[in-house]
Amino acid sequence: MLTLERRQKILQWILREGRAEVAELASAFGVSTMTIRRDLKALENEGLLARSRGGALSRNGLIGEIPYRSKVTSHLELKRGIAKVAAGLVENNSTVILDAGSTTLEVARCLKKSKENLTIVTNDLNIAIELADVPGFKVLTTGGEVQPGVYCLLGEEALAFLRSISVNIAFLGAGAVDLAGLYTPTLDKVHLKRAMVASAAKAVLVADHTKFGRKAFAKVCELKVVDLIITDNQLAPQIVAEMERQGINLILAEPDNTV
Repeated sequence: MLTLERRQKILQWILREGRAEVAELASAFGVSTMTIRRDLKALENEGLLARSRGGALSRNGLIGEIPYRSKVTSHLELKRGIAKVAAGLVENNSTVILDAGSTTLEVARCLKKSKENLTIVTNDLNIAIELADVPGFKVLTTGGEVQPGVYCLLGEEALAFLRSISVNIAFLGAGAVDLAGLYTPTLDKVHLKRAMVASAAKAVLVADHTKFGRKAFAKVCELKVVDLIITDNQLAPQIVAEMERQGINLILAEPDNTV
């Protein structure tokens, strides 16, 4: 297991359980306690957890901003399955917003393989680069300030651009999701995501199951504001049942192991 993958799994463990001991992590991942201590120190330096005597703690149960290099390699088969379903909602010759994120990057890759003559609007530099040379695709970035380590575009310029357009469909990511709504780790993304929803005839949330049952710092909107949620089939049955009870449109995608 690569270092980044192990650290991502350690972070997910601590976010899920609230805390973890060095010894149990070393046993679970088959590495030395010294390696785990280095991992925990690196994650603490990124502001993702707090080290304690003999282990580490979640930072108040809130999801922080996870660096791009960590997000893009985690749960790929789940994200690809979600992306495949999402791409199936897009018609040729349509206009699409792709929010910044690792799951929306997989949506972009599916669109690249399966669709023609799309106009893509994004605030994600990685998505823009992924699609820039696709024949028949027109790629527009929102403008704005680049967020270091995440490579998304933020600020008034991005917000003004999103408020000035109208598209067929928007795919949003989220830092965290619970039954009360969807969340993002930083306030500066809240208005951008709301503008994406307002600019689209159809708004779709794409997020794997690890984002659910969590909160992050800033609430974007209630779940009923988006038209559809696409996640993977590992979402907890009790969450699925409650969403269905609330009348929330939900698709559970099968994992996709193809590259």
